[in-house]
Amino acid sequence: SVIGDGVGGWPPFAGNDPNQLSSSDGINYKLDKLACTVGPAKFRQDNDWAVNWGNAAFPSGTGTQGGDNIAITAAGTYDVTFNRVTGAYNFSFPTIALVGAATPTGWPTGTAGEVDATALTTTDGVTYTVSNVALTADICKFRANNDWAVNWGNVAFPTGTGTQDGGNIAVAAAGNYDVTLNRVTGDYNFTDVLSTNQFDQNSFSLAPNPTKGMFSINSDVAKVQIFNLTGQLVKTFNTKAANESLSISELNQGIYFVKVTDLNLNEKTIKLIKE
Repeated sequence: SVIGDGVGGWPPFAGNDPNQLSSSDGINYKLDKLACTVGPAKFRQDNDWAVNWGNAAFPSGTGTQGGDNIAITAAGTYDVTFNRVTGAYNFSFPTIALVGAATPTGWPTGTAGEVDATALTTTDGVTYTVSNVALTADICKFRANNDWAVNWGNVAFPTGTGTQDGGNIAVAAAGNYDVTLNRVTGDYNFTDVLSTNQFDQNSFSLAPNPTKGMFSINSDVAKVQIFNLTGQLVKTFNTKAANESLSISELNQGIYFVKVTDLNLNEKTIKLIKE
């Protein structure tokens, strides 16, 4: 286990130490998503001080029996590894990238040493972001450490909660997006940069939403495109006046994405629920 003020407290504990690392070979141990604060920590074996490892170095070092406390100097949510034979340890944030046909580089090929290009960054190991990434109307998902062992997906777009091995995220409309992912909860968000810059967010809307079949847009538009959750274009309306009724009565109940092009050719995508 890893214990200390930097990871939740020192013993004695009621029962076994918290923050137990797991191993498949009795040598290499790992614990993911460990919330840390600035403070000391140590590794110890079998919930007892008879065997323990420490070294002041952080975020990586080589622990020795009875060594110094590890000095955690930056709060964050870390993935922790420890080698029981050598004493080598590491506190790190995993790399996370957006991959898939919707991204500029497509799906990973599986080539040894391949590094996912559309990488997100983090300062705390929880919230990951990438800005102004160009996406096409296709599918994508998130994955960690350039590998499929940990990945997040969900067909919902532009927001949703990704799950391990979940469905592909269906990007409904091409554009440049600011993307965020919370790796603890799986919540993600795609914000269309052009829409954010060009539209008055408080003056542009669809109503009613949810709708039973009819809705309107409170602005003159050049084109309205309706996409389903898989990113398929299912209906198009050409030039419409503000508050003119639009019908999707023939479409099934569910979630759709309405891509609106205004008279200046600016674009915005809004989620619409059909009841």
